[in-house]
Amino acid sequence: MKVVFAVFQKAIIWDYYRKNLLFLLVVVLFAFGFLKGQEHQSIVKQALNSPKLLLYAVFLWLLYGVKTYLFVLRSLGQPDFRFLFHLRLLSLWQRLVVWFYVSFMLSQLTFLYAVFMVVEGLALGKFMSVFFVFGSQFFLMLLGVFIYERRIRQTPEAKFIFSLTFPQFFKFRLPAVLFYHKYLLYKEPILLLLTKFFSIFSLLFVVWLFPTDDYDQRLFSMLAVIVAVSHLRICSQYIYFQNRHLAVFRNLPLSFWYKSLMLLLGYFVLLLPEIYLFIAQVLPITRLPYAVSWLIFLVSTIVFVHGFQYLYRLSDDAKMQYFFFGFVFLLLLIMYKVPLLILSGIFLFTGFWLLKKFENSYEAPQ
Repeated sequence: MKVVFAVFQKAIIWDYYRKNLLFLLVVVLFAFGFLKGQEHQSIVKQALNSPKLLLYAVFLWLLYGVKTYLFVLRSLGQPDFRFLFHLRLLSLWQRLVVWFYVSFMLSQLTFLYAVFMVVEGLALGKFMSVFFVFGSQFFLMLLGVFIYERRIRQTPEAKFIFSLTFPQFFKFRLPAVLFYHKYLLYKEPILLLLTKFFSIFSLLFVVWLFPTDDYDQRLFSMLAVIVAVSHLRICSQYIYFQNRHLAVFRNLPLSFWYKSLMLLLGYFVLLLPEIYLFIAQVLPITRLPYAVSWLIFLVSTIVFVHGFQYLYRLSDDAKMQYFFFGFVFLLLLIMYKVPLLILSGIFLFTGFWLLKKFENSYEAPQ
């Protein structure tokens, strides 16, 4: 069994943390960069005394659990990981132990915080809340075990596809700029839901945090970077959609500027929930010129991330390393008060240059 554990640790667990390093960095930045230890204790005490807040916490853990479930299911569907289906040669109980180990290791982000809540709850004598926290974590891990075991019993060629179907009267002709949005809604609703929930939650969290201490507008600039990073998977899926389902588009007699305008409009529509909340929540507490520069900076960062995905000579791991160090470097530039419009101009120019240079030679991975 030690050999089996080692195989799954290298094939699934390490691969997950390597590919989600940037996401985990953003979460850690929120947890320990903006909040102090006393603030964490205050939040936990309020949650332990409020069943409603506990349900919110479990809902957040469930969303993170869905992220890990989808990662494992996608990995099992890839040809490079089909050797993992040999796990069926083991007995049922041995498979369940292996899957529980995988589920437990992938849940460390939420499990460690749950342990912190349990310790605080025991100190306060909130035994029912402690039982609920521990039970919810155990349930989410067992849910993962059930999902993974159900998948392993199928053939390796079976593909996991979750999509939505709508009645016929919902179907109508869309402009080309909204094709990708329809694809996300029908074929990738979980990806869209998780991305939007995380970015909107981040925005509302920063809005709540801003008046609690002596923060300035740089906090909202860092928020724009976090929102852009949360759409990293959306950007890569955008390129996949264009090259697999809309390959004829780049062969149409359309000018580069027309395509660029469609790209800007597409991402603008995709970011409408965040833009609306920013205008409604942040504009009253900041100045209009900064709000305009913030919106331009957000869209330009997304465009740069989109264009960077066309560097086909870089592996996915290499791209994640560049994104990781670029994320840290960009936060440092914001901390040193580099104007957002200067950064926006650099990102727009670089993003469109990458798009023009590599779009026609890019091929979607099979």
